[in-house]
Amino acid sequence: MNLTTLKQIYNLKLFKYLFLISLFLFFNLIVFKSLTSIKLDLTEDKLYTVSENTKSIIKNLNEPITIKLFFSNSLSKELSQIRDYEKRVRELLISYNKISKNNIDLQIIDPKPFTDQEDLANVYGIQGLQLNEEGERFYFGAVFSNSVDDTTIIPFFELDREQFLEYDLTKTIYNLANTTKPNIGLISGLPLVGRVNNFQGNAQYEQPFYIYQTLNEFFNVIDLTLKASSIPENIDQLLIIHPKKLSDITLYAIDQFVMSGKGVTFFVDPFSEFDNNLAKPQEEKDFSSSSLSKIFTSWGFDIKPGMITGDIVNGRKVSLGNQNNQKIVTYVLWLAIQENLLSKKDIITSNLDYVFLKSAGSIENLNTNNSLLIEPLISSSKDSMLIERYKMQFRADPEQLLKDFKSENKNHILGARIKGKFNSAFSQDDLNKINIDKTNHISEIANANVILFADTDLLSDNTWISQQDMFGR
Repeated sequence: MNLTTLKQIYNLKLFKYLFLISLFLFFNLIVFKSLTSIKLDLTEDKLYTVSENTKSIIKNLNEPITIKLFFSNSLSKELSQIRDYEKRVRELLISYNKISKNNIDLQIIDPKPFTDQEDLANVYGIQGLQLNEEGERFYFGAVFSNSVDDTTIIPFFELDREQFLEYDLTKTIYNLANTTKPNIGLISGLPLVGRVNNFQGNAQYEQPFYIYQTLNEFFNVIDLTLKASSIPENIDQLLIIHPKKLSDITLYAIDQFVMSGKGVTFFVDPFSEFDNNLAKPQEEKDFSSSSLSKIFTSWGFDIKPGMITGDIVNGRKVSLGNQNNQKIVTYVLWLAIQENLLSKKDIITSNLDYVFLKSAGSIENLNTNNSLLIEPLISSSKDSMLIERYKMQFRADPEQLLKDFKSENKNHILGARIKGKFNSAFSQDDLNKINIDKTNHISEIANANVILFADTDLLSDNTWISQQDMFGR
């Protein structure tokens, strides 16, 4: 074997080694890039997973959004919990940037003490926490802006709101990207918008429900009152809460809105505890119930009149007696419905862990509409029963209700999406009686889609919300 042949063999082997090494490096580079774009979320509450609802919003942004994230990295060395939270905020915003295909511009700023970056944070109103006597301040907030310089500030990312982080970020981005809000028509028998309580001559202002304040962040909520005789054409959706003693003219306006193909969300209650506890003159006292049976029954369903759903599995614990002689009892009419009884297929309930209800009714299919489809959103457990309203409308006895409880071995529907072909609840004779113009009457809708909840107390602040002041917020 001559020298030339040896060189050829050596070069061939060298080429093979180099090729294999290159292939190995190439493979690892590709795998590394692939894996770095895939994140496994092993946390119990999926804190690092972006929900499908958020993905849909971020993918369809019609407005470029700029986010300036202020975090005092150089001052956070000893703040391990804050650093972990900042990492989650930053990674979530980076995910938003990728999902939006760079329609979201993320800028990360470290406002070191006594620098232009710190001055910028103060100009925007980012909350600085003083760390020491030298005047060094710690910043952890964000500024969101759109193309027309509308701006929203999160002064400080509070640890207490970590479980709501995705909601807060997505809501802020959505509001900046959608400057034109849909119009929601409100018909409510509860003081959702707040009220002046002049009962017994002592005028006091009662704040709006927190849910109403939240709705106004996403929609223009227009109060149509319980005496609405028509629904304005610019109303995109209707929200009807505790509709008590509505006139036929108002019922007809609701009926025709549904017949037009627009959506309605109903909250109807056989016994509203919030309404029952309102301070009001004796002549206004009633059973605090609401009903839309006149139109619901024409469409093929109703809320079981005068009956309240009790659930021994999901009943909340209440304490009875004085401080020295307390008993803990399951109150079968106050329900904490857990996620296994909440629809995971519907966008309304898919991300919820609990829903709290008080004295809720039961939605029933009357089996008079063959096209009707009732899709449960919230259900009771099978260990539930219907209880007559009179047993608790004056003063409920949790112990007696528990003793008398007999399971019906049936899931009761507490909230549902209802679809199908609906016929108008008003015949020509009905229209003649209430003297309504029949010119534009719509007699049916082929694909109605409404949402119905058999409770109104789930909306009241004392049922579901806990508030505390943090830096004036």
